[in-house]
Amino acid sequence: NCQECHKLQEWKQNFVKEVDDIVLRTHLHTYYLGCLDNKWGTCKARFPRDVFETTQIDIDTGALRLKKSEPWINTYNPVMTYLLRCNSDVTSLLSGTAIKAVVAYVSDYN
Repeated sequence: NCQECHKLQEWKQNFVKEVDDIVLRTHLHTYYLGCLDNKWGTCKARFPRDVFETTQIDIDTGALRLKKSEPWINTYNPVMTYLLRCNSDVTSLLSGTAIKAVVAYVSDYN
């Protein structure tokens, strides 16, 4: 019932609302001209993406698969999204496989 607790709770509610708004405006993938323009006819941004009910580790590759419930939204971190206020696809780079995949993705990005 203290005033500081109330202010903190209000800030947290505003934070969640703001992050949700940013995610819906910047992280939700929609197809665009050229998105499927490749020899495979698949989305260049790799959508829809796999969903995971819980955070998991792939035993074979060591890849960290973050909890994700929406196939058309980037994996994101709420604090980074709030601070950067833009698309901020988050990927764990704790395995060699993940690092190679990101290097290939970034170097092929056009």
